[in-house]
Amino acid sequence: MFLIGTNLATPSTGAEAAAFLRAGGCRLVFVESRYAQDFATATAGLDATRVGVVSGFNINTGRRTELSAYATGLAGAPAP
Repeated sequence: MFLIGTNLATPSTGAEAAAFLRAGGCRLVFVESRYAQDFATATAGLDATRVGVVSGFNINTGRRTELSAYATGLAGAPAP
């Protein structure tokens, strides 16, 4: 965010995140673990690759959280 600014898409549902990924090109979304099932259902049939997981503490809610990063458009990209 500090490098690219705050003009970011912030989908509120798994369906919105899936629509964002389906828009084409190289795209990346972060999905909080409590929304993982909704996201998995919405992205059925979509070639979205989980490229990383970050676990941490959300200081706003006072709870632990886990975010998974999913990407599309990685064909030909080197493996992480």
